[in-house]
Amino acid sequence: MDRFAILHEIIRTRRSIRRWLDQPVPRGDLEQMVDCARLAPSDTNAQPWHFTIVTNRPLIQELERLTQARFAAVGQGLLDQGRRDAARKLRVFERYAAHFGTAPAVVLVSGEPYDSRFMREVFVEILDQSAVEKLQQEESIKSTSLAAMNLLLAAHAMGYGAVPMTGPVLVIAPELKERLAVPDPFQPHLLVALGLPDGGTLPTVGRKSLSEITNWID
Repeated sequence: MDRFAILHEIIRTRRSIRRWLDQPVPRGDLEQMVDCARLAPSDTNAQPWHFTIVTNRPLIQELERLTQARFAAVGQGLLDQGRRDAARKLRVFERYAAHFGTAPAVVLVSGEPYDSRFMREVFVEILDQSAVEKLQQEESIKSTSLAAMNLLLAAHAMGYGAVPMTGPVLVIAPELKERLAVPDPFQPHLLVALGLPDGGTLPTVGRKSLSEITNWID
């Protein structure tokens, strides 16, 4: 099988996995995944990422409890306001966004504000301060997202199941930064939960066709 065929098969068969076997992920495997992540492209090669690898199961479970408690508090607030439909939808979202305590490992991907010579010499001259800060955050998120995708593909290629999660970051970012000792100026962007998948073959996930998403200009 040629290199493209191998890569295409890895990409095609990757799925978001939320059920794992109760088996640890070897440190060497996690290092290989993060090594792939750090090789991702980034704006002006700034590499604005930091990876916190957690295999401490009680800590992972504590972070899950904090996430679920925050979602519950927000949901109760919606109910108190009489917004039952919004509370119901939040509960549906919470099923996907707040359950990772059974994962043998999680990797928190954090990013620092994007900085470069162009930022310091060009953009600060043509944008106001709020626009500069927004650009710094957006460019950082773009780069860390590319790194996270490399991590997800590496995990799948190695036989692991992983899921990228923004829910915990949305509701407990300060707690993640504090409990996981994320150094300044990095801020949590994305949590990846992973382990050996527990379950059989997953159903094919629908994808839009090329014709639906492509516009050719010859």
